[in-house]
Amino acid sequence: MSFSTIASEILDIFVAYYRIDTIEPAQNPKDRLKKTLLLLQITSRFRAVAISHRTLWTSICLEWHWQIVDLYRHHADFGLASKSPIRVHLDTRRALQKKIEEKREYWPAFFAQELERIDILDIHICSGLGRDTLAFLDVISDTPAPCLQRLDLYFDEDVTDNAGLRRLFGGNAPHLRNLHISAAQPFDLSHFRTVKHAQLRISHHNIMGIFDMVGGLPELRKLDLKGAQRWMGQFLPDDPAQPVHLRECTSLSILDVYPTVMQLLLAGLILPKLEHLVVKERAFFENNLIVTSFPSALRMLSHPAEPREWLHLRFHPHQLLIRTRGWCYEMDWHQVSLRDPSRLVHFLERRILREFASVVNLQPGQVLVENYIVAPKRDYNTPAYLIQEDLHSILAFMTKRMCQIWSSVALLSLLGDGTPMIRVLCNPQEVLIPNLQRIDMLHVGNDIRTTCDQKYKTKLLKLRKVVFEDRSMQKYLAMGTKLL
Repeated sequence: MSFSTIASEILDIFVAYYRIDTIEPAQNPKDRLKKTLLLLQITSRFRAVAISHRTLWTSICLEWHWQIVDLYRHHADFGLASKSPIRVHLDTRRALQKKIEEKREYWPAFFAQELERIDILDIHICSGLGRDTLAFLDVISDTPAPCLQRLDLYFDEDVTDNAGLRRLFGGNAPHLRNLHISAAQPFDLSHFRTVKHAQLRISHHNIMGIFDMVGGLPELRKLDLKGAQRWMGQFLPDDPAQPVHLRECTSLSILDVYPTVMQLLLAGLILPKLEHLVVKERAFFENNLIVTSFPSALRMLSHPAEPREWLHLRFHPHQLLIRTRGWCYEMDWHQVSLRDPSRLVHFLERRILREFASVVNLQPGQVLVENYIVAPKRDYNTPAYLIQEDLHSILAFMTKRMCQIWSSVALLSLLGDGTPMIRVLCNPQEVLIPNLQRIDMLHVGNDIRTTCDQKYKTKLLKLRKVVFEDRSMQKYLAMGTKLL
């Protein structure tokens, strides 16, 4: 069957699936362009169908030559009486220096003409560009964006002055819902009162202004704060005298910051409707103490706490993750200069795990234990990294001293190295996890496979009436997703 005999409706379906499966996954603008223009080179009928398929042309990359951009603009409006909404992407890292000269005038003219119909705008500003090259930011600063629904604005961390950009769209973007800003200096967001989801990068440059930024978003439902990679030491301000009330916010995540910053943020935000909290911090050692914000994060749980029906624990040589419904805490001690590993183990057992179990109303029917601690001996170049002996101590402490976690567990799932957990259960003098019925050995695609020493499985099967099952998962359990 030739293309000339295929009905136009079938060709239209083909183009739609080609866009989803082939064009949309293409990250590089050049590849995306090649795969799109290929559709215009098959037959005249195929070309006509492709041109009429508007979604092919409404996503525009400004790194392309201006004639290509104009071609996309033309096809996006094909057959329409008015302009179609478009999505615009500009990554200045990909614009070759020799081609930037010709874009200096084109980019400002494009935004001046088209900003009124852009509904998704994605801009990445790299360091090292002159003010002339970034003249289009003046248009972004002062021109209203009446159709804009999502803004992704990313500055490299080396750009410490926001490239001179001080405000956005003249404060006029009445339909803005999603806002992602990675910038050194804070913006006044009080004009964008329709924003529901905000993602902000925090650093030593803007930490003073973060509360004013989010305080101007009364409809905010979800707030994601992520620490910069490079954070200069500084004296942090005192906790705000008047914390910011985010009355509609149900989800908060704060990632990759130090405990002092975490405590400042948690003290400065009041979220009466909070349902989901994710905290990921870099612990440090100071004044002979291991410093974390764990107590502050624990206080954010609802009280009286609702019963949590599942629990996820992940052990890594320099990380511990605790996750349950509505709450996730991850501690990384990669930079902790602690020479006594036993002290760290004691801290994790009594100040983190036991404290968690004493506060949270845990009645889990299932527990996932994920383990990547495999080193049998300590490397004294990294003495704070956990080894197998440390993990055995932690697991034995948990199963014997924290019975409230395990009494209701019927399903135990294992991911990574499952031997340490099975080994702990092989105790003939004591029945740990008394209601255990099944142990799932999880596998995630071809990337993560659960291993277990067969002798411990055999020993456990002689001691307990449990069933082992292999189970495959399509996708890794990311933070915030439902367990199993």
